Amino acid sequence: MPDVKQRILKFVSRASYRPLQERQLARRLGVQAADRDAFSQAIRELRQSGRMSIGHRGQLRCHAPRNTITGIVRRVSNGCGFVQQPPQADDPSPQDIFIAEEQMSHAFDGDTVVIEVLRRRRGGGQRCGRVLDVLERASTTFVGTFLESAGLGFVQIDGRKWSAPVSVGDATATGVQTSDKVVVEILRFPSVDSQAEGVIQEVLGRPGDAGIDLQVVIHEFGLPHEFSDEVLREARSQADAFDPEDRADRIDLTRECCITIDPADARDFDDAISLSRSDNGHWHLGVHIADVAHFVPEGGPLDREALRRGTSVYLPRCVLPMLPELISNGLASLQQGKPRFTKSVMIEMTPDGVVVDTQFANTVIQVTQRLSYEQVMPLINGTPPTANPSDATVHDLLKRMHELASTLYQRRVARGGLELHIPEVQLEFDQHGAVTGATQRVHDQSHQIVEEFMLAANMAVARRLQDMELTFLRRVHANPTRAKMKAFADFCRSLDLNLKRFQSRGALQKLLKQVANTPAERAVNYALLRSFQQAEYSSAEDGHYALALENYCHFTSPIRRYPDLTIHRLLDRIIRGNSVKAERRSRLLQLGSQCSLTERRAERAERELIRIRVLQFMRTMIGEEIDVFLTGVERFGVFCQGLTTPAEGLLPRDSLNDDHYDLDERTLSYTGRARGRVLQLGGLLQVVVKAVDVERRTLEFALPVSGAPGTSNDRIDGDQQADERHRPSHSQRSKRHKSRRHTKKRRSG
Repeated sequence: MPDVKQRILKFVSRASYRPLQERQLARRLGVQAADRDAFSQAIRELRQSGRMSIGHRGQLRCHAPRNTITGIVRRVSNGCGFVQQPPQADDPSPQDIFIAEEQMSHAFDGDTVVIEVLRRRRGGGQRCGRVLDVLERASTTFVGTFLESAGLGFVQIDGRKWSAPVSVGDATATGVQTSDKVVVEILRFPSVDSQAEGVIQEVLGRPGDAGIDLQVVIHEFGLPHEFSDEVLREARSQADAFDPEDRADRIDLTRECCITIDPADARDFDDAISLSRSDNGHWHLGVHIADVAHFVPEGGPLDREALRRGTSVYLPRCVLPMLPELISNGLASLQQGKPRFTKSVMIEMTPDGVVVDTQFANTVIQVTQRLSYEQVMPLINGTPPTANPSDATVHDLLKRMHELASTLYQRRVARGGLELHIPEVQLEFDQHGAVTGATQRVHDQSHQIVEEFMLAANMAVARRLQDMELTFLRRVHANPTRAKMKAFADFCRSLDLNLKRFQSRGALQKLLKQVANTPAERAVNYALLRSFQQAEYSSAEDGHYALALENYCHFTSPIRRYPDLTIHRLLDRIIRGNSVKAERRSRLLQLGSQCSLTERRAERAERELIRIRVLQFMRTMIGEEIDVFLTGVERFGVFCQGLTTPAEGLLPRDSLNDDHYDLDERTLSYTGRARGRVLQLGGLLQVVVKAVDVERRTLEFALPVSGAPGTSNDRIDGDQQADERHRPSHSQRSKRHKSRRHTKKRRSG
């Protein structure tokens, strides 16, 4: 019975645990008769170590040592880690606990651990801790490179989180060759006095083979990438049963002028817009969303698979959809000229954008015209077409949409919504998926039009559910902590910017406006973004800080996000007048946590594949000089990112050889003693590409022999967690091949 102690501790450490006798606990954990002796021995050892105690009725209780926390550890590339603290009465979003590399024990990224909080603190007052126990492994499967020594096989795990290779013994039966990429199952994790052991599960192929980096990322993150026969059979059954003429319980809107606006190469379309204006000047906005719930019965194979995936994963030149393409790109997709089932939110607004009435309905629409973002603004700003009456109708619709979207944007700003301006780099790929260059992504008013209408629909749905006092899966964005905002204000002060009321949205809006189109714009926007909490799914009524909303949910992308599908089902029962069964808050909390995890997994996978391909491109630039800006300042050096290519690497402190530099952790800067040069977050530099290691995902820079660092404070940083500061690239500075996920993420917050 492997890891029996960890299983016991994980169970009895839950807040919902009620003391049980040993036989009851064994039954709850599903302990088989053959494992009872090992189970009893584990209980005895836990009692002897003080981790558990037994009451006079034989009931077992967990006894965690003083100053301990159970949580998920995030291990970063330099070996250290971070564990989130539980909310405190005086601080609902406390700072993470820092775990030094030597205190990590044998914990790895994503593991559930018990840590002891130490008295020691880092610079800036961050608490430190050490790992006492690993309660649950996040994964036992990893990807790496096969090596051979003295007839024995080893696997060096990709990345920098495994310092020593994993022993796999004699692997000749697998047909593996030296340098092959393989998937390895860990049988024993490394400890202070023992090496990790594993077994090769699958040989992926040779490095450099077409598509091998994609397979590496799929297996590294455990991404579901194939649908089972059962799931595909149900999708086919839904397709066979679909009759677009069966509209008995739907409002027929097929004669309405509806349009979709998406990237030029989008394949699935899950939202369409209609808009008219009545004689009294009121706006009548229709947001029509693909009725995915109609094709995905709750609890069935399609539903279970969609829940398991949680979201579609958009990778360069590849999409791993949440639902089979028969549904995601076929039945549910709002294709031009084809009748499609939708759930519609119809919102009446005054001329200045105040909502006066909202209606919800199951509908059927037929998209009049599909437009790409690149087409929209030329149509709005150009002369109306005359050759085709439908073209003139669409042109008039676009003009109205632009006018209303501008009004809604102004209202969003007025209520305190924060909009950050962060330049995004779009990578260019050849036909084999290799990076060939990069350009800056354009985000114009055509994107804003769709964003405002999707936000309006999401807000309308959340308001209705809240008014009915229903518990539902919200999209929440917790307020940033006072400590983080104070640190942000200190950083602004180092740039000679004054932010006294750092917790005031109005003051933040004024600051963002002040730095717009100045050298400090990028620095301030990224620093503020890093001060924010990460948005997530939860039933908690925590509101959405960036949007300045008390109630918000995701409704507009059910093809690619499971949380939206849950909202559709809830809304469907309301539309049909059926009784709405109250969801247990505990279940929704668990569901929200799962959907948040799958969302972050998808983002990390996308970021990692981009990182690999950028590093492959950077190998062709070794020895060349490039312009970079500082994205991180640490004791061991500074992290830099290319101005034209989003490759992030490290300039080690010992490479700063043109002067002796002192680190100021408060202002996140190095200052040269002799020349007085300042290397500050956001500052510009010219560096040489010194070394690239694709397998370990590292890029190292050096100063040019005759070059000297610049002093500009044109700072940039990323929407990254602490671990991501140590990684070579960032998702918002990466190629996204104009995917639905990228655009819809902007649309719906």
